[in-house]
Amino acid sequence: MTATPDTTPTPAPAPPATPDGADTPDTPDDGGDDTGSRASREAARYRTRLRTAEAERDTVTERLTGYQRREAERLAAERLTNPADLWLEAELADTVNDDGQVDTARLTEAIDAVLATRPQLAKPGPHYDFGGGQREHVGAERTWTEVLNPGTKRR
Repeated sequence: MTATPDTTPTPAPAPPATPDGADTPDTPDDGGDDTGSRASREAARYRTRLRTAEAERDTVTERLTGYQRREAERLAAERLTNPADLWLEAELADTVNDDGQVDTARLTEAIDAVLATRPQLAKPGPHYDFGGGQREHVGAERTWTEVLNPGTKRR
């Protein structure tokens, strides 16, 4: 009695699914249907383009958010010592209008809210010199002769 080798093919293990549950783009259809594999490749190509577009959108969104934050901080620098302190009491969405532009009225409200709770963050006001009083303007230059002899007139 001789044993005959088993010639039945063993099925290959199933490929891992992508996070969205779809087949991976490089796995062929087991059915051998040419239209099915073409549709699968086309769907995979669209998923790849979608992921690329989403990554670009996220990059542009981060860049725009950075621009908006810097613009809000630039405007807040007029009243706050450190403009980044604006974000202690406010979010970016609180300072931007529906068009994505920094709204000065909303920004003023946010700055007022920060200064109401933390007045030490305000930019110091102008410094006045109270030590010398009002100073007189001397006018035209005077020579030492005119200073020492007040009766001498200039020619």
